[in-house]
Amino acid sequence: MDSCPETTYKFNDPNRGYICINKCYFIINGNECVSTCNGYVYDDNTCKSTCPYFYDEHNFVNNLNWVVKSFSSQNTRSRDYANNVKDGNPNTMWHTQYNNGLKRYPHYITLDMGQTFNVSQFRYLTRKNGVNGMVKDFEFYLSLDGTNWFTPIKGRFGNTHNWQWLTLSPQRVFRYFRFKTLSEVRGGAWTSAA
Repeated sequence: MDSCPETTYKFNDPNRGYICINKCYFIINGNECVSTCNGYVYDDNTCKSTCPYFYDEHNFVNNLNWVVKSFSSQNTRSRDYANNVKDGNPNTMWHTQYNNGLKRYPHYITLDMGQTFNVSQFRYLTRKNGVNGMVKDFEFYLSLDGTNWFTPIKGRFGNTHNWQWLTLSPQRVFRYFRFKTLSEVRGGAWTSAA
């Protein structure tokens, strides 16, 4: 198997400084090649790129400049903001509101990737520190302009804390996407995404 190129992303831990995580996300010969090396560093010049969620023709699309355009709710009391879905940190998450009034399904988040991409897969990672909000049934909406939406792609994720994939076949060209969640694996009322 070919060597696996490695990418690096960083996030700032207020207690320990910058955390560098090196991880390879490339698909080689149809297989996902993954290698991880984590470490705490204090020189922010060490980490230069960001953790992506999509890949375009076997390369992940950088999510650094994505913009959250809308969302159904977020739990601000626990700092589980919608913007956390694009921060590259698997230890933070977007969680729908449960303090000051429970918000129930359906939930959604809409993002602008900043330009169009030809995308073949979407991947979802639920929260790492619990089970509430693990998505089961969902709809995935795509748009070129953020106003007119293609017919949604429907899917179902399993009860796991690992990355889960939705393959777009054929590949789709779009700039905006909306992740609309319809149910949770344990029948709860919430949605979470790291």
